[in-house]
Amino acid sequence: MHWDRVRIFEAVATHGSVREASEELGISGSAVSQQLRKLERELGQTLVEPSGRGIRLTAAGSLMARHARAVDRQFRQADEELSRLSGDIGGRLRIGGVMSALRTLLGPATARLVAEHPKVEPVIMDGEALEFVELLATRQLDVAIVEAWTSNTFPQLSSLTAQLILDEPIDLAVPADLPDRPRTITEAADLDLPWVVCPPGSGAYQTVTDVLRQAGREPEIRYRISAYPSQLDLVASGLAIALIPRLARESAEQRDVTFLPLESPLRRGLYLMTRVGDDRPVVTEFGAYLMRQRELISAADRG
Repeated sequence: MHWDRVRIFEAVATHGSVREASEELGISGSAVSQQLRKLERELGQTLVEPSGRGIRLTAAGSLMARHARAVDRQFRQADEELSRLSGDIGGRLRIGGVMSALRTLLGPATARLVAEHPKVEPVIMDGEALEFVELLATRQLDVAIVEAWTSNTFPQLSSLTAQLILDEPIDLAVPADLPDRPRTITEAADLDLPWVVCPPGSGAYQTVTDVLRQAGREPEIRYRISAYPSQLDLVASGLAIALIPRLARESAEQRDVTFLPLESPLRRGLYLMTRVGDDRPVVTEFGAYLMRQRELISAADRG
């Protein structure tokens, strides 16, 4: 049995989608489908079948998936132990990161890591903390950058560790031509403008809803958009107001947006999450490059 085909099948079984498996593996969807068909012929079993827009496992596929995941865990464990033994910095590094950290923190740090250690193969996905915690715990990610807002944090598991990378203030973003200058979230809600926030499960969404509901108000959240540049486009167009972490303000270049400090300050922390005991050189070095990039950001803020 060809291991690469089993690995591809394991990715398909995990995601329930050829497209998502191809994105994780960095190969085309047609190549994934071709390898699936070859594995089915090799086993003499049908492993997957169509289900709506995706696929689902057959009984044989579910059985094969359990064994494939067990073998995958053994291979990854062997790779981790060999990396520690040799001290070599290389191999695939699966990284999760909140979108706002990609441009100024995660992207530059990863680029420098690869430049210094060309054997490293980064695979990056964006998302939210709840998803990343699960993917780390099940060894589908190696590291993740997650956010914790003043009123919203991420799940704590004994198998995972979190290191603070960056602590930053959160400002209220309003259209530049707005005559009013609200000082609190409640005052901002009195404006004739709806909110644009990240989707449910995010710190921004939870913060806006918690603060206003505690004040007996139901927030008008008309736009749910993960990307802060797109949020700021709506603010600049006079369509919405938003809460923007300081790191995301770089994307406000040449936009007609005014940033207002809040009377009751809000803050956001960015944390590097890893599995307890995962001291592979590539993981340790990635953390070091993140901290260096953090220092560059802090120096730029100090002017």
